[in-house]
Amino acid sequence: MLWLEYISHPWDLTPASTTTAELDGAMERLKRELPRHGWKVVEYGRDTSMNKNLSLTADNDEKKVSVKLGAHAKDTPPSLGLMVVSGCYQVPDSQQVQHF
Repeated sequence: MLWLEYISHPWDLTPASTTTAELDGAMERLKRELPRHGWKVVEYGRDTSMNKNLSLTADNDEKKVSVKLGAHAKDTPPSLGLMVVSGCYQVPDSQQVQHF
């Protein structure tokens, strides 16, 4: 997706306890399940960082939103980074904002 203007929403989720295998398993499940809910996985694999974090990028064209996730399994504590990017739009006078 390409937007001239956009809003990004970053989060970092830190589980109470987790392992590299558990984070990688969560990423595999997301890769498998997101397309069943209208998402298209456009990138999946290890990033170029020293830790070779597993990352996933997916777009939802219907909702005009993208998400980038990164499993930071080797960080202390391990975490799952999440960035949601959505376009900026003006709602036409005859319509209402959809809340998710």
